[in-house]
Amino acid sequence: YITESRRIFDEMKLKREVITWNAMIGGYAFHGNATEALNLFCSMKSNGIRPSHITFVSVLNACAHAGLVDEAKSQFMSVVTEYKIEPQMEHYSSLVDVICRQGLFEEAMEVIKSMPFEPDKTVWGAL
Repeated sequence: YITESRRIFDEMKLKREVITWNAMIGGYAFHGNATEALNLFCSMKSNGIRPSHITFVSVLNACAHAGLVDEAKSQFMSVVTEYKIEPQMEHYSSLVDVICRQGLFEEAMEVIKSMPFEPDKTVWGAL
């Protein structure tokens, strides 16, 4: 269904809103296609669409499924520095997930310790 979804997305006549981009990026992330998710994310930004906090959850999830730890860290930092979005529990959970998938448990614990709020079960579950 992702191929058909992309065809419809590409053929859209109206301006694509952030929700539409999020749906496609999230779909690619869910299906483990990090390359397409990240390429679409770049296209989204090139088209002048400002990413939302949901966009970054999908981008981080795409990185997790592809083992892209450095890319995930870079995207996580851009949430704050470039887009001035306050990271939410979902962002931290996704970052911990991507780090743990590479066996970097001490680094994941450092991320958890740096959180400005108490971690919830999704963060602990990512370990």
